[in-house]
Amino acid sequence: MRNPSIRPWLVLRAIEGVGDATLLKLLEIFGNPDAVLRASEDDLVHGGCLQPLVRAIRRGLTSEANRRIDQELRALEQLGANVISYLDER
Repeated sequence: MRNPSIRPWLVLRAIEGVGDATLLKLLEIFGNPDAVLRASEDDLVHGGCLQPLVRAIRRGLTSEANRRIDQELRALEQLGANVISYLDER
């Protein structure tokens, strides 16, 4: 897969309560989407997340949401697309 590191971005953005502003705040605090997704409940709370968001992040995505992300990643791969994230050097 050409864009293996894009999955955590899509997973994090698909979590209920994670909009653009929240995503940027989480990146400022934790550094990258993988770190957010691996963060403990206490780390998320100390990072400023409210309990509903903490629960949503720790719960993760439904199997249907994961399937949609897999479809998006396959489509990107079929197109030969190269995705650049907010943290990638330009």
